[in-house]
Amino acid sequence: MAGTSLGALTLKHGFAAEQKKTKNFVLVHGAWSGGWCWKRLTALLRNSGHEVSSPTCTGVGERTHLNNKTVGLNIWIQDVVSHIEQEDLSEIILVGSGFGGVVITGVADRIPERLRQLVYLDALVIPNGRSAFDQLPPDIVAAHLRQVEKEGNGINIPVPSVESFGLKNSNDLKWVASRLKPQPVNTYKEKLILKTSIGNKLPKVYIDCTNPPFKPLIETKRRIKTEKNWNWRSINSCHDAMFCAPRLVQQILQEL
Repeated sequence: MAGTSLGALTLKHGFAAEQKKTKNFVLVHGAWSGGWCWKRLTALLRNSGHEVSSPTCTGVGERTHLNNKTVGLNIWIQDVVSHIEQEDLSEIILVGSGFGGVVITGVADRIPERLRQLVYLDALVIPNGRSAFDQLPPDIVAAHLRQVEKEGNGINIPVPSVESFGLKNSNDLKWVASRLKPQPVNTYKEKLILKTSIGNKLPKVYIDCTNPPFKPLIETKRRIKTEKNWNWRSINSCHDAMFCAPRLVQQILQEL
């Protein structure tokens, strides 16, 4: 210890403490979206010293040119698994928004050893052997299927109105609308097949966005509230909380 100043010790231990607080987040987007949707939250988390990545699944976002009739749920799950493995990530807090909740459930079933915790951000949660369409309200499913045939060339769910996600700010509406892409319908038709229970024994957090409630998720949330082993959190935000309330989401994520 000789020759080591108190200031140097403080700096050294302070740096170690900061390093210990660093978290590794992988953010998974929902339907019609892409990794771009996390831009605000990603900036906040990185500015706080965390590691963050936000892969885009096949057929949407900057990967829309890869869209075809074979793109389904398993490909989306594999997209995220491959991202994590290729980047050699571990101790991950895996966050899924909307339809991304189905994807992160599949990822946890395949590579639980690389994950630390799952966060469902106003997300869809479906049981083993079910599809997203199986869990959504019948009127919403029927409307989507009509759109697939009339406007989606039989393979895509057309982009819905941006207002349906609860966005109010005119600049947000324009920015999001310009980036949304048709959703491969097989992601919603393909059944989720799990080897174990939802979450694969990892800690699970559900963030409920309440202002306004997102209609397609009402039944999902009612079911989850009756189940054990969920950490339930609520925030005053629209469904797309990464746009409406990124700082509220950041606060919860950093507390994990």
